[in-house]
Amino acid sequence: MNQNSLYVCKVKIENIGFTISLDASFFQSVSRPIALHNHAAYEVHVIKCGSYVFNIDGREITLDDGGSCIIGPGVYHSKGNALTGNARRFIFKFEYAGKNGKTSEIAVCLNRIGPFCLFRNSGGEVSLAEALIAEIQNKPLGYATNVDNLASQLMLAVLRDVAGLAGAAAILPRRPAVRPTDFDDNRAAAIDGFFALNYSREVHVPELAGLLNLSIRQLNRVLLKLYGVTFKQKLAQIRVNAAREMLKNSGMTIAKIAENTGFGQTGSFSAAFRKLTGLTPEQYRSASRRQAD
Repeated sequence: MNQNSLYVCKVKIENIGFTISLDASFFQSVSRPIALHNHAAYEVHVIKCGSYVFNIDGREITLDDGGSCIIGPGVYHSKGNALTGNARRFIFKFEYAGKNGKTSEIAVCLNRIGPFCLFRNSGGEVSLAEALIAEIQNKPLGYATNVDNLASQLMLAVLRDVAGLAGAAAILPRRPAVRPTDFDDNRAAAIDGFFALNYSREVHVPELAGLLNLSIRQLNRVLLKLYGVTFKQKLAQIRVNAAREMLKNSGMTIAKIAENTGFGQTGSFSAAFRKLTGLTPEQYRSASRRQAD
């Protein structure tokens, strides 16, 4: 798949409709750090092998073989950095919508998801993800029908993990349930994936507009509606958040971090970083090290 491709499955479990979005991070593990970000959809990480460390809502979380997590809408998080060379995981996003006034066990289960949930031993998600990938890539006879069937099973396996949570298993206090986003609107997932995968290079508005089949004017309206910022501001936020992770967790020079986050020149990097954080990169790194000590 192209790194900006998005495969979308629309399935129904009881009276709840799910939109499940699979981008490049489902089909192959991303090797470089991904910036802190949030989005309108739920994000699910399933660890096949190795270990990953996440920053979720300001907390450092480690997941190992067979573990998984669900990150709620609006929660700032990193994609998770691999701690071992053989690490492999699957990432997908989902949104849901149900009929007004109707409740079900599935709806009750969804309402239990707080800012995030962790599961040390997931129930069959790895094998289902692998089967789903094989079906999409090989496209055998009737594959589209089976893709929806496998996506339904994957979603149900995740929901059963949530249903099995003990009262203390959710790591953070629950927030009020987030209103589900439009069932037919997958733009936020595509936008988040685009920025997360491309922030380290020079990117331009027409690329994202083309991905979403929108005019530049329409794209600007969508970005303002979903995030309250312009394309340039959104890109700067993602780059600065990635730089924060590198400043805290690596020994790279300021110049190298500027290069790796797409700013190029140290001067433009420092100016953008200070504008969004109130600190220079050097000041931020020093403060982070003092906190760690």
